[in-house]
Amino acid sequence: MPSVKVGDTLPQGTFTYIPYTAELEDSLACGRPITLSTEEWQGKKVVLFSVPGAFTPTCHAKHLPPYLEKHDDFKAKGVDVIAVLAANDAYVMSGWGRVEGLKDKVRVLILGPSWNWK
Repeated sequence: MPSVKVGDTLPQGTFTYIPYTAELEDSLACGRPITLSTEEWQGKKVVLFSVPGAFTPTCHAKHLPPYLEKHDDFKAKGVDVIAVLAANDAYVMSGWGRVEGLKDKVRVLILGPSWNWK
């Protein structure tokens, strides 16, 4: 896996995620996983971070919340996209995002079979 540091251009790759829609406010809705290409981020400022897993005690309580709390600060500094990666499936990540109230502020991407750096 390539290393990425502040200021680098992200390598080309794909991730799977369930984009936030208003329909997901209904707890019975699941959403449909789609593929996101990092090419969509070309020319954008992206904050990308990873956690071991959704709903794990430390990730749930300590790692993710500061990114949501600082969403407006990131946007004021020109950040276009905030995204978190974890080794869960798209449905678990979507559920975690809904529990955390992320909506479209932080994208929840999976590190799984569909994940691919080129």
